[in-house]
Amino acid sequence: MVRVTSNPSFPTDVRPGTESEDEFARALVEEHSNALHAYVIRILKGDVGRGEDIVQETFLRAWQHRTRIQGRIRPWLYLVARNLAIDSLRRQSQRPHESMEARSLDLPDARVEDEFEAVLNNHHLVTILRPLPAHHRETLLHLYVLGRTQTETARVLGVPPGTVKSRAHHAIVRLRQGSHQH
Repeated sequence: MVRVTSNPSFPTDVRPGTESEDEFARALVEEHSNALHAYVIRILKGDVGRGEDIVQETFLRAWQHRTRIQGRIRPWLYLVARNLAIDSLRRQSQRPHESMEARSLDLPDARVEDEFEAVLNNHHLVTILRPLPAHHRETLLHLYVLGRTQTETARVLGVPPGTVKSRAHHAIVRLRQGSHQH
């Protein structure tokens, strides 16, 4: 059985397609994966998913270069993982932040439909709120469109929380009365 440890030199007797190659890969992962993963996550400031990808890539490179690596394996693994992590951070800083949802909806038609629906919703909302006094419209927009709490809305508008609650109540009563008239 091939043993891979942080102290001995990287085994040079590992031949492609042999049982010792599989044992080497298994021993490499078993001995170094936890420490290497923790190291990479620290570099990536806690990004566990990306850390796992980088550790896998590091082991893949070690396996690909198994017959050429000389010396101790652990420093080599850490150097490769560090370089991959830094490259990943650089790539991330060079492109704008994408959410998972934005990447999964790469269809232009879906975005256009969503934008069109948002415009229609905004138009409908403006039409409904138009008859209200400005302070009632503003209160409802902060609470229901911007999703703020009564306390946050009060702070932004510079009024007491009780005033926000009262304005919202009176605005909703007026809207209900207006909907019954049509």
